[in-house]
Amino acid sequence: MTLQSQFVRDRGWDFAGEDTQYLTHNFHPFPGKFIPQIPKKLMEGLLPEGGSVLDPFCGSGTTLVEANLVGNPCVGVDLNPLFVMVSRAKTTRLAKGEMLYLERWLDQVSEKGGSLYYSGLGTKRVYPSVEQKPDLSGWFSATAIKEIGLIKSEISHLPSDRLKDFCGTALSSILVRVSYQDSDTRYARVEKKLSPTQTMQVFRDKLNDMIDRMRDFSVRASDAKVEVVCHDARSLAEAPELRNRTFDLVITSPPYVNAYDYHKYHRQRMNWLDVDSTPVRTLEIGGHDRYTRKNADPATYVSDLKKCFAETSKLMKQGGRCCVVIGDGIVGGKAVPTHELIVDALWGVGLKFDYGITRKVDSSSKYFRNGARIEAEYIIVTKKP
Repeated sequence: MTLQSQFVRDRGWDFAGEDTQYLTHNFHPFPGKFIPQIPKKLMEGLLPEGGSVLDPFCGSGTTLVEANLVGNPCVGVDLNPLFVMVSRAKTTRLAKGEMLYLERWLDQVSEKGGSLYYSGLGTKRVYPSVEQKPDLSGWFSATAIKEIGLIKSEISHLPSDRLKDFCGTALSSILVRVSYQDSDTRYARVEKKLSPTQTMQVFRDKLNDMIDRMRDFSVRASDAKVEVVCHDARSLAEAPELRNRTFDLVITSPPYVNAYDYHKYHRQRMNWLDVDSTPVRTLEIGGHDRYTRKNADPATYVSDLKKCFAETSKLMKQGGRCCVVIGDGIVGGKAVPTHELIVDALWGVGLKFDYGITRKVDSSSKYFRNGARIEAEYIIVTKKP
């Protein structure tokens, strides 16, 4: 029996037409993220009562939100500090008093935004380091710079890290919309006309929507602990927060090879939020820039993932499951059967292949590989003997 024949096409995993943006899942754009129905269904079938969940590539926190909703403790790990902030914002319940505080705070910030154009309040007074930001004027209008600077300054004075993460996520989520970057999936400069206070209004609308969603999430969320760790998955077991810990279930979706450069398309966000993009760019796995080069070899991508899964295996309980959601890629103009290579990599670190599922990706999703839309992806389920 071939490996491919062991992957079953199961329409029950397509989730066509289902809402994938409920509660806090729509807080922040994250092209290529897997839909929440996948980790939810995996947990329903594989997670023991009270069991713990690990996601070594947590991205924007999809697995973490779902684990908390079903009442299980979970840990998410990501290399990018920006995504760590977003994941924390999506999974940290806010008290009613905190949300009322944010609504009043937002009114005050909006009022200051209007005064930028009437009181002579200048960018330097609001955001002294703005002139040090590289390429800022090339990607943002003068009005956007002024208003983003004000918002960022006001966020820095919020009374707690949880509120700073929440509002920082709101600001990060709108930055591409109010920049000259075409979209979250196209890093090209296009002219956009923004009127005075428009950036502030976009931020206001976003934050109000997030507060409404957080009210619903805070009611439905459990008391199960959620932790988010900034670390490279290739040395996962060395993270201080994970030493001497084991997990019942791993659910993750690693970066797809040659599909997306997270540091590149989120560069303006990291720039504004003072995140150093250099280590992210250097250590990113599967990045489009690297695998479009001449003589690019997918073996290096598989080698990186094998290191990640070897570390993940160390943190799994005996009998625990590791579920990987992945799509195939194209490197050097040739199709790469990524799912088969990953199964081999999992075998190589002692994780036994149990079964595989092929699911159709919704045609409206923004999953891309080398400029082409990804139409199918694979769910690989393995077990630690």
